[in-house]
Amino acid sequence: MTYQPAKKIKLTPKQKRQIEQAADFEFVRALLRDFPKSNVYVVGGTVRDALMDRADTKDYDLVAAGIPAKKLASYLGRFGTLNLVGRNFGVYKFLPTGWDFKNPMDIALPRREYALGTGGYRDFEVQSDPALPIEADLARRDFTWNAMAYDIRNKILIDPWEGAADIKKGLVRTVGDPAERLKEDYSRLLRAIRFAARFNFEIEPLAKKTIHKLAPQLNNERAINGKKEYVAPRETLSAEFLKSLAADSVKTIKLYDELGILKALMPELLKMKNCEQPYAWHAEGDVWQHTMLTLENLKKPMYLKKFNLKTPGTELILAVLFHDIGKPRKAKNITENGKKRLVFYEHDEEGAKIFRRIAERMKFAASPDFTVKIERVEWLICNHLLSWNNDPYKMRETTLEKYFFNPKFSGDDLLALSFADAMATKPNGKNADMRNLKRFFKKIREMKKMAAGKKILPPPILDGNDIMRILEMVPGPRVGEILNLLREEQLSGRIKDKKTAEQWLKKL
Repeated sequence: MTYQPAKKIKLTPKQKRQIEQAADFEFVRALLRDFPKSNVYVVGGTVRDALMDRADTKDYDLVAAGIPAKKLASYLGRFGTLNLVGRNFGVYKFLPTGWDFKNPMDIALPRREYALGTGGYRDFEVQSDPALPIEADLARRDFTWNAMAYDIRNKILIDPWEGAADIKKGLVRTVGDPAERLKEDYSRLLRAIRFAARFNFEIEPLAKKTIHKLAPQLNNERAINGKKEYVAPRETLSAEFLKSLAADSVKTIKLYDELGILKALMPELLKMKNCEQPYAWHAEGDVWQHTMLTLENLKKPMYLKKFNLKTPGTELILAVLFHDIGKPRKAKNITENGKKRLVFYEHDEEGAKIFRRIAERMKFAASPDFTVKIERVEWLICNHLLSWNNDPYKMRETTLEKYFFNPKFSGDDLLALSFADAMATKPNGKNADMRNLKRFFKKIREMKKMAAGKKILPPPILDGNDIMRILEMVPGPRVGEILNLLREEQLSGRIKDKKTAEQWLKKL
């Protein structure tokens, strides 16, 4: 692909300062001094975020031009730790001495990339060339605002593909022809959506059309060593999907639906569309509409304040997205007292099973950027009706402990899921009756007081050995039964110390 001539963009003093901070290192100054014909450029997210007035960049990418690879590696070794994982591509992972961040920065030689035509995100031939113009390096990049470079020596911003203008327009636009650019790496289909969700941008119309056309290619397979594998690795797609959800779950799902990504990757979600619900319970609409409303609740300031969240966790978002996915499979018309009605018995358990199949297929747990335990999300989906179907003051304290003070699962997420679900439920067009859910909040607060405000309850006063010693018993099921009864008395507040516990045991 031919490259565009350099376009120099004027920066504000604040933008210039922010970009130059990414290059304010001794090794950069030394390179420019000791190699007079060299240049160093700041590229990627640092430049983009500065033009967006965002100060959250933690990944610094530099391009060092005019220095042969061996000389560059030898020179950088004097200023920090160098990892040559990208030796063949002319890319080095570098930890400068005194570097405060966890991840190393990338330092690359200018390079061209030639896609092999498979759509695999690693399927490129790369040719690094210290003498290559920076504009040629930028021409291989995915989106226009990722194809800008700040020239440190001359203190100018080079913007061949009008990325700065696209930032002002709020536009996700590919470098060059969308079909050519997106076919090179199918994961870019999801990456475009991630940036749209993260920055609240719109995807350029031709790029949208191309994404929709290419979406089925996400399921392309090939044989490697006699085994089939996806050309677009599920781990890569999962990382893009989860990042999008974390940025804006509603916009992500709507774009995935509109552009055919759901149909290609998670068609089970689409079955929620046109899955009607009884007006008496869900006047807000079908299962899909209810789910979208539930996701929207996760962004509301009132909701975030109630649960003391800056943003909802990934596992909670996934549980909300999939909490009713079992309804289409479990929808059934029954007749009671001569009247027909639609029910979804056991849709919670069915939904948990469907989620697991999707999560394992998409490899949600493999993402390095998010902690997703499939069994925890599965548990949330399976129990999301708990606060609808039970009175907390009639439940055993040990049962409440099992659900809301379990170190393996998040009782807080279970309450947060139930609350978002209830907010999106409109029986007969009215707001849902939240009284029982509020009783759960009250009961859990009361139990948390026993734990001095901690999320875990106090440990049992006595153990099985104590029981057998005091009651002169032998090991057996009865010991466990007595332990449960004693724990119930402790959590109810009727037993508070060992002396009272021993007296209770002897009376028992």
